[in-house]
Amino acid sequence: MGDKKDILSPFNDPGYSSNFIEALGKEFGFNGKCPEIIEEINYIRNGYFSATAADRIEASKKPLRADYAKLKQGIEEFRALIESPESQDLSFDMYLGALRLDESKSQTEFPEITALKKTSGKPYYLELLRLLRILEAGTDIAIEQFSPPLGRPRDYAVEAVVQRSADFWEDNLGKKFTHDYHDGSGLSRSFLFVQRLLNDIKPIEDKKITTAMRSVIATRNENPQN
Repeated sequence: MGDKKDILSPFNDPGYSSNFIEALGKEFGFNGKCPEIIEEINYIRNGYFSATAADRIEASKKPLRADYAKLKQGIEEFRALIESPESQDLSFDMYLGALRLDESKSQTEFPEITALKKTSGKPYYLELLRLLRILEAGTDIAIEQFSPPLGRPRDYAVEAVVQRSADFWEDNLGKKFTHDYHDGSGLSRSFLFVQRLLNDIKPIEDKKITTAMRSVIATRNENPQN
């Protein structure tokens, strides 16, 4: 099964009580006093906290995404301003500004300008537009990276417990992990097993458990282990 103790420690979670695991074993047919089994059951529990930590990281992306969206809006408004007819003398203004600041010459390799204009302020203006395009492309990438996945939000913490429970149920107990249900409530022994594990952590609606079980079982059926 592999040593999973090192995975349990970062969350400072005491794990399931010995009485809980022993009672769980009596109900579902395994030795709840076996150290390896106890470790496996607590590994399932750990999946909940691992996924919850990942959800917090995902939530922290929201303000970053908002900041980049605000930056993108600012870039678009600024570019519209400097490209407006009222700003047609901006190249000469930038040329005078560069002289005052004793700035080095800007890049001049722009195919749209003549050799004469390379010595004017036009290159500064075109370089500004080029850098704005680069910055805008960078903000687009950041917004994509910090955007949540499309579709209905998933409860990854519940799914993690279900996934690990399915592994335990089939690998340790040799039973089929199923999700028979009625009106959102699970009826199968597999469901009751997951329900016991989750509700000892915090109360979870039956519908959330059945939704997660359907998702996990569908994925397992699409990718059966050899």
